[in-house]
Amino acid sequence: MGLVEPGQEGLEEIIDDPMLDGVIKFLPRCISPTPPPFPTVLNHFIENLKEAGLIGVYSDGTGHGNGAVLLSDGSMVATATQTQKYRFLDEKGYVLIPPEADVDQEEVPFVGMQNPSSESRTLLAIARKIAVVREPISVVAAVIHIHHQEGQLRAAKLGLPESASRYRYGTVGFAHEAVEVVDRIKGNAGGFGTPSHLDGLFFYAPTVGEAYQLTVDYIDRVIRTR
Repeated sequence: MGLVEPGQEGLEEIIDDPMLDGVIKFLPRCISPTPPPFPTVLNHFIENLKEAGLIGVYSDGTGHGNGAVLLSDGSMVATATQTQKYRFLDEKGYVLIPPEADVDQEEVPFVGMQNPSSESRTLLAIARKIAVVREPISVVAAVIHIHHQEGQLRAAKLGLPESASRYRYGTVGFAHEAVEVVDRIKGNAGGFGTPSHLDGLFFYAPTVGEAYQLTVDYIDRVIRTR
């Protein structure tokens, strides 16, 4: 079916570093070029977010937004890079990050047919922080990352916490900062804005449905309070 058109060693601060200029700010290492298990529930909500324009593509062709689920074995299934332009995805539009992946390392191992999303380290760091093991449930955490300019600009005014501005998205520093924000929020469900990442917002919870609901509830509040 394929992709179907219709869509401490260094906490890197904002410095001149060639590694930080591209979209992906780590070295992807493919363990196996085979599709991961298809995340049916995650995919359903990703499709809804694309329809709402919260995951999509900017006019310059850059994709924005992604989502992930952490499984009970410690692996994470997430949308692959630059899949936002496709309205519908099959298993080839996802990657699996194995349990041994370390957000502090420059290299990110994966199983899949495309590279991981630029936000993979941040998604993994948040998911591991909030994971709730509930045997025999296989999904132990979910993270949704959307872009919404007004939602990000008004985050502080609407009471949504924000990350520090000194770290670029996709870096080790950004992943650690995200965990610190989650620590401040407390609990295993919430959301925050990212001033250093254009229009960015993250929402997380033990299940995809809960993370999705937090996302749409916040955007509804942004619209209602204009």
